[in-house]
Amino acid sequence: MLRKNILISYLICAPTGLFTVLFTFMLPAGLSGEGLSTIFIILTYGWAIVGLILSFLLSIWIGCRKAEKRLIKGKKLLNASFHFSFIVNTIIWSVFVIITTVVNLDNTMLFYLILPIIAGFILSVTGTTFTLGLIMAYLYKRNLMNKNLIPA
Repeated sequence: MLRKNILISYLICAPTGLFTVLFTFMLPAGLSGEGLSTIFIILTYGWAIVGLILSFLLSIWIGCRKAEKRLIKGKKLLNASFHFSFIVNTIIWSVFVIITTVVNLDNTMLFYLILPIIAGFILSVTGTTFTLGLIMAYLYKRNLMNKNLIPA
């Protein structure tokens, strides 16, 4: 059952997450009409964005496994959704912070580079719990019910 849920996760979450990263990456240029802010983002967070994307693929797999286990234990849909979202976002934003810190270790403004990351983490966990995480938890639960692993 895990394989089917992981496949569903990759088919839905991966394109959505990659689109969100691309949208966020290009948002400053779209708002201002200039590319200078996008260049600043590339220079400051470029390697961290690559790390975020790569860790995202691993974190989806881990989050799917944990959410599925919570549903099998009889936890509520929102509980599984929160855990899925929290695990995925904790992994990707931790990698983002580590890479940003290592790349900008000599930067005296490092604290101010980390603040948007913390805000992004809080917004991501809150937003995905009630949107994509809830959709994923529902699909996991439906698959588990179809296989009679949890009661209907």
